[in-house]
Amino acid sequence: RLSAPLSTVAFPDSSGITSAKNGLGDINVFGSYNFISNPEATVGMGPLLAAPTATDDALGSGKWQGGLAFVAVISRSPVVQYGGLVTWQASFAGDSDRDNTNLAAVQPLYYFQLGKGTYLRGAPIWVFDFANDSYHIPMALGVGQIIKAGDTVFNLYLEPQYSILHQGTQPQLQIFTGIS
Repeated sequence: RLSAPLSTVAFPDSSGITSAKNGLGDINVFGSYNFISNPEATVGMGPLLAAPTATDDALGSGKWQGGLAFVAVISRSPVVQYGGLVTWQASFAGDSDRDNTNLAAVQPLYYFQLGKGTYLRGAPIWVFDFANDSYHIPMALGVGQIIKAGDTVFNLYLEPQYSILHQGTQPQLQIFTGIS
């Protein structure tokens, strides 16, 4: 899976005026060897690599990072699917002026099919930053829609994520959206 985040990060400048940076964050990719793979369950793990591709220092780490990913998805029911993704990554190279990284992310996945291609969803990412002793635990509930156009299937979703626990500078509210 490849993730290329487009982000907006707001922060106060030295005079207290809030400004924002927009752009591409660090690209993250992982591969998974699925040791269980059938219509009812997928379980696997594999290597992870993050590249320092952010268009602004505020949007990324400035570091190359490597680590591991573990994924599990259970689809026994046509109505409810659930699972999770756990990743860990730490820096091994990059901008020497930037802090080293060491973080884990836990992403619970939950989907409830409403019918006719509409579904409720949640895929918040809980981040535990060991290098900076901070964490961010949002909860999420969004909506998605599957649309078929000819032979092409589109998955569109919008998912507000609200932080219920956090330590350090973290977002209080995020909007996660996508088109597959």
